[in-house]
Amino acid sequence: MLANLAPALVEQGFDVTVLTTRYDANASPSESICGVQVERVRPFLFGRDQKPPARLASRFLSHLSIYPALLWRALRLPPSDVVVTMTDPPLLLLLGPIIALFKRSRLVHWAQDIYPEVAEALGVLRPHGLVAGICRFVSKFALKRNFKIVTIGRCMKQHLLHRRIPPRLLEVIPNWFPAMIAPATAADGIAFRAEHKLWGKFLVMYSGNFGLAHSFDAILKGARELQSKRPDIQFVLIGDGPRLEEVKAKIAELSLNNLLLLPPQRLDNIAETLAGADIHLVTMREELCGLVVPSKLYGVLSVGRPCIFMGPSHSEAALVIQQNQCGSVTPANDSFALVQAILRWADDPQALKLAGPRAKAAAITLPATAQAFARLLRGARKWCPYELPRRTRPAASPFISH
Repeated sequence: MLANLAPALVEQGFDVTVLTTRYDANASPSESICGVQVERVRPFLFGRDQKPPARLASRFLSHLSIYPALLWRALRLPPSDVVVTMTDPPLLLLLGPIIALFKRSRLVHWAQDIYPEVAEALGVLRPHGLVAGICRFVSKFALKRNFKIVTIGRCMKQHLLHRRIPPRLLEVIPNWFPAMIAPATAADGIAFRAEHKLWGKFLVMYSGNFGLAHSFDAILKGARELQSKRPDIQFVLIGDGPRLEEVKAKIAELSLNNLLLLPPQRLDNIAETLAGADIHLVTMREELCGLVVPSKLYGVLSVGRPCIFMGPSHSEAALVIQQNQCGSVTPANDSFALVQAILRWADDPQALKLAGPRAKAAAITLPATAQAFARLLRGARKWCPYELPRRTRPAASPFISH
């Protein structure tokens, strides 16, 4: 998303600098990419060859070293009109007020996730524990110092309102389908089906990260139920991630011969792959509603395919599907509801055909998003959280810290 947005803002007339990390020693510490100035810092790498549990402590220290490294480089860079912080690594937003104060910059936070709530929901932090409480307090303090907080969904905005973040600070700008991937036409997907010998099948596809935020039990149970009942229905799972081995083991345990597991596809071939399916699956755990928004939905919509969203009915993904009538919404762990939804779509070709154009019309585009960010950033230039005299500066130059 950032690699798309930054050059688009350059085209809007902004000077953009991205500050990020580098773990590859061969990566350049400073270079220009598509008109964007990229500055990289290298955190300390502690004890990479140690054995557990020492390795876990070393990884924690290495991760912790990212923050002072980013802060030190940020303070040494030329002043920027706007500082934009992101949510990777977690609680990066804490650096924003410090940078803004010393550099006399305006501040915007681009929230792709909400911490520490995500860490609590995934079991990384004890829910409502001392550490989580401290993280929540300091993150709320930092959030209130922003000119705007950009959320990627209405459910995320609602969650921050419940945390008593002032409504005037919140603005919803959804994610989009990456610009380097050209949306497929209705005729695309033929090559994908031919390559994997899937002619004559009703393809149900999951393409994305096998991450901790996603539930796969209902998909695998649904595939087992349909294996004997509907041999014309084929499941395709594409991706990688921390839960991949768990999914592989479950597939073997259930002996699913109607499920094809594929590695991540090339970026220049993603549209063709997505268009190969008749319908897509997007999953999200119920407890993560308002904390994350599955961006893979926008890729599905862009190739004109309907989607079954398995997750909370009041999340952004569910609202988009329901309001645009381009799919179905089922509970995250309800395999029976999933099977019924798949059968309804498989047995109604006319509904499937009508849902395609509605899906494509609901897709978010990069130009529209870039214009929304440009308006927000220009508004930020006229606002300052600290009543300090500011030096005269050239044209707006948003500084995106990641």
